[in-house]
This record gives sequence, structure tokens and C-alpha cells, in this order.
Amino acid sequence: MGTWPVAGAGVKAVHVSAEVPGVCSLRGVNDSIAWLTVPEFAEALGVRASDIREQLRLRTIVAVRRGDNQAWSMPADFIIDDGSGPRVLPTLHGTFTLLADGGFTDEESVEWLTSESEELGSTPLQALRDGKRAPVRRAAQTLF
Repeated sequence: MGTWPVAGAGVKAVHVSAEVPGVCSLRGVNDSIAWLTVPEFAEALGVRASDIREQLRLRTIVAVRRGDNQAWSMPADFIIDDGSGPRVLPTLHGTFTLLADGGFTDEESVEWLTSESEELGSTPLQALRDGKRAPVRRAAQTLF
């Protein structure tokens, strides 16, 4: 069983079945991002893959196709463990909604979340993990 560290203060490591190899196919996205397929994401959360597919259908999270087999994948940092067990970062849903309302595709949203932002001093995803929801949403609103 592999382990990937989840960034952020006071956050524990989450164990998953395997590291996700491969180079990210999205432009501008940091190649060092750990990616999880739907089954791996579900395992990291301790839920069924069908539960993750339902979250994708409801757009509480988004996924992008990547890798040789074009599997639906999500950054591992979409998951946090704040001591009460692993869960999806709660501020993602509203951020995805804001970006989609501004015309961003799922791929563009993930690319923006995982790319360095000079304004935020980190990636928007890391800023959300650090509890900086309002600055991330303000930065997103400047995009459209």
C-alpha cells in the first residue's frame, strides 16, 4: 500500500493502493501532482467508487481524463484529513461552481487550481487547503 502526503497544516497522510504514475496531460499543471483514479479516490476516502461517480455527476468534485488509458482522475490533494477521517475538501464544490459559471471547463478548472498563482503565493488548491477560500474565490472572479 502506498502513502502520499497531504499538504497543509495539521493534516495526516492518507494511504492509497498505489501511486498514480504518468505525466499530466494538462497544460501548465505541475507534473509532481499525485493523481488518483475514481477507484483509488474512493479507496482513499473509504467509500465505493459509485459514490465518487455520484459526486462527479452532482459536480461536487470534477475529474479529468489523463494517462495512457484516459482514466478519469483527480488530484489527490482534493482529499484532506483533519483528524476526523479523510474527506473531500469542502470548499472545492463552490469553487468549481464559480469557475463553471465563469465558463471554465472541468479541465480548465483543474488546471487553474493546480497552477501557481502569483496573487495567492501558492496554487489555488493549496490556498483552499490552507483555509483561504475568500482570496481564492476573489482570484477566480478576476478571470472572467
